[in-house]
Amino acid sequence: MEKKSPQKRLILALLVGISLVFILAYQNCGSNGSNDNSGGTTSSSSTNIVITSEPSDLNVDIGDSFRLTVLAKSEDDLDLTYSWYKDGVDTGVKSNSISINSASEESEGYYHIRISNGEDSIESRYIQVQVGASYGTSSIGIEITKEPQPITIENGETGFLDVQAEDDSRDSNLTYQWYRNGSAISGAQQSEFYIENASEAAEGYYYVLISKENKSVKSNTVFVTVEGASCPSGSTEYNGHCYIRYGSKLSYYSAAESCRVKDGYLARVTSSAEQTFLIGQGFYGWIG
Repeated sequence: MEKKSPQKRLILALLVGISLVFILAYQNCGSNGSNDNSGGTTSSSSTNIVITSEPSDLNVDIGDSFRLTVLAKSEDDLDLTYSWYKDGVDTGVKSNSISINSASEESEGYYHIRISNGEDSIESRYIQVQVGASYGTSSIGIEITKEPQPITIENGETGFLDVQAEDDSRDSNLTYQWYRNGSAISGAQQSEFYIENASEAAEGYYYVLISKENKSVKSNTVFVTVEGASCPSGSTEYNGHCYIRYGSKLSYYSAAESCRVKDGYLARVTSSAEQTFLIGQGFYGWIG
């Protein structure tokens, strides 16, 4: 067997051999390191992509235009592709900039970009955009008097989000609908939303739409973190990562894309201890 260089050991997770096995490694099992809102350059020892510039959080008025731009480079000089997300949902924008010509209540939330060079991918920090005039707005007759706040819940415990609002007639005929990552949560139609037996699946971006008759107002968007969450069913945890084995025979790029859409990446063996663990778990195949 040809001895591989340390660089190749860092880059390749699994090589095509007699038996081809792909492993998805879900980064930072039980935590979400991507929602760091600090500024500065973003890089990762597990990728060859470096983000050199990313925007600060924004607060704009309704009707204002704004643009978010991220600059990045591939250390391997590979072409980069981009995908922008808002509140965890793909916006369909595939360039390094996303523009809003006229900000509305629906424009506010958390934006981030996923950058890939065909072999590796990296995500930017989460950029919060607030549309100032939409908070507690009374121009449509509904006023939010208390916004939801970000919370952290221990795995298996219960947490809740709440909002307080009133309309100009001061009656109580308001309706509520909570959303997670842009999708309505079934049965979450009270001013308080309880997250029971919290797991990794509960992490995400939440807001509530408050309505009366034909008028409505959207709360701010907050992130819910679940600490100590276990790995997804069917995976194996090692050193803060969750590994899933797949037996499909795919090209490297197809396998990498398959991992990406599952919020994972092809496992990279960075130590002899990790390699021993993988082999011990039955992850057979040629591992660099």
